[in-house]
Amino acid sequence: MGLFDKIFGTRSQREVKKLQPLVNKVLALESEYGALSEEALKGKTAIFKERLAKGETLDDILPEAFAAIREAAWRVLGMKPYPVQLIGGIVLHQGRIAEMRTGEGKTLTADLLCSEYRKLNEQYFGPDMVVDDEIAMEWARIPHFYYNYYVFQYATGYSAAIALSRKILAEGESAVKDYLNFLSGGCSKSPIDLLKGAGVDMTGPEPVNQALELFGKLLDEMEELTKDL
Repeated sequence: MGLFDKIFGTRSQREVKKLQPLVNKVLALESEYGALSEEALKGKTAIFKERLAKGETLDDILPEAFAAIREAAWRVLGMKPYPVQLIGGIVLHQGRIAEMRTGEGKTLTADLLCSEYRKLNEQYFGPDMVVDDEIAMEWARIPHFYYNYYVFQYATGYSAAIALSRKILAEGESAVKDYLNFLSGGCSKSPIDLLKGAGVDMTGPEPVNQALELFGKLLDEMEELTKDL
Protein backbone atom coordinates (compact mmCIF):
# COMPACT_ATOMS: atom_id res chain seq x y z
CA MET A 1 0.00 0.00 0.00
CA GLY A 2 1.44 3.37 -1.06
CA LEU A 3 1.60 6.57 0.97
CA PHE A 4 -1.49 7.98 -0.82
CA ASP A 5 -3.55 4.88 0.04
CA LYS A 6 -2.36 4.99 3.64
CA ILE A 7 -3.53 8.60 3.97
CA PHE A 8 -6.69 8.57 1.88
CA GLY A 9 -7.55 4.85 1.81
CA THR A 10 -7.72 2.47 -1.13
CA ARG A 11 -10.03 3.17 -4.05
CA SER A 12 -12.54 0.64 -2.68
CA GLN A 13 -12.43 2.27 0.75
CA ARG A 14 -13.07 5.68 -0.79
CA GLU A 15 -15.97 4.34 -2.80
CA VAL A 16 -17.51 2.73 0.29
CA LYS A 17 -17.10 6.02 2.19
CA LYS A 18 -19.01 7.84 -0.57
CA LEU A 19 -21.90 5.37 -0.25
CA GLN A 20 -22.12 5.48 3.54
CA PRO A 21 -24.49 8.51 3.69
CA LEU A 22 -26.90 6.65 1.41
CA VAL A 23 -26.72 3.57 3.63
CA ASN A 24 -27.35 5.78 6.67
CA LYS A 25 -30.52 7.09 5.02
CA VAL A 26 -31.76 3.50 4.60
CA LEU A 27 -30.96 2.62 8.20
CA ALA A 28 -32.61 5.81 9.48
CA LEU A 29 -35.93 4.62 8.02
CA GLU A 30 -35.87 1.33 9.97
CA SER A 31 -38.22 2.43 12.77
CA GLU A 32 -40.63 4.14 10.39
CA TYR A 33 -40.95 1.12 8.10
CA GLY A 34 -41.00 -1.31 11.01
CA ALA A 35 -44.15 0.40 12.29
CA LEU A 36 -46.03 -0.04 9.00
CA SER A 37 -48.89 -2.50 8.76
CA GLU A 38 -48.63 -5.39 6.30
CA GLU A 39 -50.94 -3.60 3.87
CA ALA A 40 -49.06 -0.31 4.16
CA LEU A 41 -45.74 -2.03 3.53
CA LYS A 42 -47.12 -3.88 0.50
CA GLY A 43 -48.62 -0.61 -0.73
CA LYS A 44 -45.16 0.96 -0.96
CA THR A 45 -44.63 -0.84 -4.28
CA ALA A 46 -47.53 1.01 -5.91
CA ILE A 47 -46.32 4.30 -4.41
CA PHE A 48 -42.81 3.79 -5.76
CA LYS A 49 -44.17 2.97 -9.23
CA GLU A 50 -46.31 6.09 -9.17
CA ARG A 51 -43.34 8.25 -8.20
CA LEU A 52 -41.26 6.78 -11.02
CA ALA A 53 -44.08 7.39 -13.49
CA LYS A 54 -44.12 11.05 -12.42
CA GLY A 55 -40.46 11.49 -13.26
CA GLU A 56 -38.46 10.49 -10.21
CA THR A 57 -35.52 8.17 -10.78
CA LEU A 58 -34.53 4.89 -9.18
CA ASP A 59 -31.81 6.78 -7.33
CA ASP A 60 -34.43 9.15 -5.90
CA ILE A 61 -36.45 6.33 -4.33
CA LEU A 62 -33.50 4.07 -3.48
CA PRO A 63 -33.32 4.74 0.30
CA GLU A 64 -37.04 4.14 0.77
CA ALA A 65 -37.11 1.14 -1.58
CA PHE A 66 -34.17 -0.48 0.22
CA ALA A 67 -35.80 0.26 3.59
CA ALA A 68 -39.00 -1.46 2.40
CA ILE A 69 -37.08 -4.49 1.13
CA ARG A 70 -35.11 -4.66 4.36
CA GLU A 71 -38.29 -4.65 6.46
CA ALA A 72 -39.96 -7.24 4.18
CA ALA A 73 -36.93 -9.51 4.55
CA TRP A 74 -37.17 -9.20 8.33
CA ARG A 75 -40.87 -10.11 8.39
CA VAL A 76 -40.58 -12.99 5.94
CA LEU A 77 -37.16 -14.45 6.68
CA GLY A 78 -36.34 -13.09 10.13
CA MET A 79 -33.15 -11.58 8.67
CA LYS A 80 -32.14 -8.07 7.64
CA PRO A 81 -29.37 -7.20 5.18
CA TYR A 82 -26.26 -5.97 6.96
CA PRO A 83 -25.04 -2.44 6.10
CA VAL A 84 -22.23 -3.99 4.05
CA GLN A 85 -24.85 -5.88 2.06
CA LEU A 86 -26.73 -2.63 1.47
CA ILE A 87 -23.52 -1.18 0.07
CA GLY A 88 -23.17 -4.22 -2.18
CA GLY A 89 -26.76 -3.82 -3.37
CA ILE A 90 -26.24 -0.14 -4.15
CA VAL A 91 -23.06 -0.90 -6.10
CA LEU A 92 -24.88 -3.58 -8.13
CA HIS A 93 -27.77 -1.14 -8.74
CA GLN A 94 -25.20 1.28 -10.16
CA GLY A 95 -24.13 -1.38 -12.65
CA ARG A 96 -20.80 -2.03 -11.00
CA ILE A 97 -19.23 -5.14 -9.46
CA ALA A 98 -19.39 -5.73 -5.70
CA GLU A 99 -17.31 -8.19 -3.72
CA MET A 100 -18.04 -8.66 -0.02
CA ARG A 101 -15.95 -10.46 2.54
CA THR A 102 -17.88 -12.62 4.96
CA GLY A 103 -18.17 -11.20 8.46
CA GLU A 104 -20.39 -12.26 11.35
CA GLY A 105 -23.18 -13.16 8.96
CA LYS A 106 -22.89 -14.89 5.60
CA THR A 107 -24.16 -13.37 2.39
CA LEU A 108 -26.77 -15.71 0.95
CA THR A 109 -25.60 -16.67 -2.53
CA ALA A 110 -26.22 -19.53 -4.94
CA ASP A 111 -22.70 -20.84 -4.30
CA LEU A 112 -23.31 -20.93 -0.55
CA LEU A 113 -26.65 -22.73 -0.97
CA CYS A 114 -25.08 -25.27 -3.33
CA SER A 115 -22.28 -25.95 -0.87
CA GLU A 116 -24.53 -26.25 2.17
CA TYR A 117 -27.15 -28.35 0.39
CA ARG A 118 -24.54 -30.83 -0.81
CA LYS A 119 -23.14 -31.10 2.73
CA LEU A 120 -26.62 -31.75 4.11
CA ASN A 121 -27.19 -34.54 1.59
CA GLU A 122 -23.86 -36.14 2.44
CA GLN A 123 -24.68 -36.03 6.16
CA TYR A 124 -28.23 -37.27 5.64
CA PHE A 125 -27.49 -40.24 3.36
CA GLY A 126 -24.13 -41.21 4.83
CA PRO A 127 -21.12 -42.85 3.17
CA ASP A 128 -23.14 -45.64 1.52
CA MET A 129 -24.91 -43.23 -0.84
CA VAL A 130 -23.15 -41.55 -3.77
CA VAL A 131 -23.89 -37.80 -3.76
CA ASP A 132 -23.25 -36.43 -7.26
CA ASP A 133 -22.39 -32.86 -8.23
CA GLU A 134 -25.85 -32.19 -9.67
CA ILE A 135 -27.54 -32.66 -6.29
CA ALA A 136 -25.93 -29.42 -5.12
CA MET A 137 -28.28 -27.47 -7.42
CA GLU A 138 -31.46 -29.20 -6.24
CA TRP A 139 -32.24 -26.42 -3.75
CA ALA A 140 -33.03 -24.11 -6.69
CA ARG A 141 -36.23 -25.99 -7.54
CA ILE A 142 -37.43 -26.25 -3.92
CA PRO A 143 -39.34 -23.14 -2.78
CA HIS A 144 -38.83 -23.97 0.91
CA PHE A 145 -35.43 -22.27 0.77
CA TYR A 146 -36.44 -18.83 -0.37
CA TYR A 147 -40.21 -18.27 -0.67
CA ASN A 148 -42.18 -16.57 2.13
CA TYR A 149 -40.82 -18.63 5.00
CA TYR A 150 -42.23 -21.73 3.30
CA VAL A 151 -41.18 -24.27 5.94
CA PHE A 152 -42.76 -22.14 8.67
CA GLN A 153 -46.06 -22.36 6.79
CA TYR A 154 -45.82 -26.15 6.82
CA ALA A 155 -45.13 -26.16 10.56
CA THR A 156 -48.05 -23.88 11.41
CA GLY A 157 -50.31 -25.81 9.02
CA TYR A 158 -49.54 -29.13 10.69
CA SER A 159 -50.00 -27.58 14.13
CA ALA A 160 -53.37 -26.09 13.22
CA ALA A 161 -54.58 -29.33 11.60
CA ILE A 162 -53.62 -31.39 14.65
CA ALA A 163 -55.35 -28.93 16.98
CA LEU A 164 -58.52 -28.98 14.85
CA SER A 165 -58.59 -32.77 14.67
CA ARG A 166 -58.09 -33.10 18.43
CA LYS A 167 -61.01 -30.74 19.06
CA ILE A 168 -63.24 -32.80 16.76
CA LEU A 169 -62.27 -36.06 18.49
CA ALA A 170 -62.78 -34.54 21.94
CA GLU A 171 -65.87 -32.38 21.39
CA GLY A 172 -67.69 -34.08 18.55
CA GLU A 173 -70.45 -32.35 16.58
CA SER A 174 -69.90 -28.83 17.93
CA ALA A 175 -66.25 -28.91 16.87
CA VAL A 176 -67.23 -30.29 13.45
CA LYS A 177 -69.56 -27.31 13.01
CA ASP A 178 -66.76 -24.92 13.99
CA TYR A 179 -64.45 -26.64 11.51
CA LEU A 180 -66.97 -26.36 8.67
CA ASN A 181 -67.45 -22.66 9.46
CA PHE A 182 -63.66 -22.29 9.31
CA LEU A 183 -63.59 -23.89 5.84
CA SER A 184 -66.50 -21.83 4.55
CA GLY A 185 -64.79 -18.64 5.74
CA GLY A 186 -62.54 -18.74 2.68
CA CYS A 187 -60.61 -15.48 2.47
CA SER A 188 -63.17 -13.41 4.35
CA LYS A 189 -60.71 -12.98 7.26
CA SER A 190 -57.08 -13.69 7.95
CA PRO A 191 -56.24 -17.37 8.58
CA ILE A 192 -55.36 -16.54 12.19
CA ASP A 193 -58.82 -15.03 12.83
CA LEU A 194 -60.61 -17.88 11.03
CA LEU A 195 -58.77 -20.42 13.16
CA LYS A 196 -59.65 -18.52 16.33
CA GLY A 197 -63.29 -18.84 15.30
CA ALA A 198 -62.77 -22.60 15.17
CA GLY A 199 -61.25 -22.59 18.65
CA VAL A 200 -57.57 -22.73 17.68
CA ASP A 201 -55.37 -19.82 18.72
CA MET A 202 -52.21 -19.83 16.60
CA THR A 203 -50.86 -16.67 18.25
CA GLY A 204 -49.77 -18.70 21.28
CA PRO A 205 -47.41 -21.67 21.64
CA GLU A 206 -49.98 -24.31 22.63
CA PRO A 207 -50.88 -25.68 19.14
CA VAL A 208 -47.21 -25.98 18.17
CA ASN A 209 -46.30 -27.63 21.48
CA GLN A 210 -49.17 -30.12 21.05
CA ALA A 211 -47.95 -30.96 17.56
CA LEU A 212 -44.40 -31.51 18.78
CA GLU A 213 -45.71 -33.71 21.58
CA LEU A 214 -47.67 -35.83 19.08
CA PHE A 215 -44.71 -36.16 16.73
CA GLY A 216 -42.56 -37.21 19.70
CA LYS A 217 -45.02 -39.95 20.63
CA LEU A 218 -45.18 -41.18 17.03
CA LEU A 219 -41.39 -41.36 16.85
CA ASP A 220 -41.28 -43.29 20.11
CA GLU A 221 -43.82 -45.75 18.71
CA MET A 222 -41.81 -46.15 15.50
CA GLU A 223 -38.62 -46.78 17.42
CA GLU A 224 -40.38 -49.38 19.55
CA LEU A 225 -41.79 -51.14 16.51
CA THR A 226 -38.48 -51.21 14.64
CA LYS A 227 -36.02 -51.87 17.46
CA ASP A 228 -35.76 -55.58 16.61
CA LEU A 229 -35.45 -55.14 12.85
